[in-house]
Amino acid sequence: MKILVIDDSVDTLVMLEKYLTLNGHECHTTNNGLEGLALINQNNFDAVFLDLVMQDFSGYEVIEQLVQNGRIRQNKIIVFTAGSLKEEQVDNLLSKGICTVLRKPVELRVLTQPLLV
Repeated sequence: MKILVIDDSVDTLVMLEKYLTLNGHECHTTNNGLEGLALINQNNFDAVFLDLVMQDFSGYEVIEQLVQNGRIRQNKIIVFTAGSLKEEQVDNLLSKGICTVLRKPVELRVLTQPLLV
């Protein structure tokens, strides 16, 4: 699978890139939400792992732009966040077209389960 990981933590990007590549996936990464949005708009990814809380251009802003340009349902967006989300916030994200919401820290085997759906 061709996967994009968008997270402002370089450590998270390195770890996920290694894990996903070792498991046979083509992995692309960026630590910038705006750059991630551009990559989504320019490429076809099988899945996008998106951190919600990032400086400058958050995962929420990426989602809103994808909703506005009609591309949200063309991508399997898997949100992961260390922040606490209320159930209604999760429901709101899912209603917009997000595939699933995972809370950090995420076990690596759990992280890839949404890819199998």
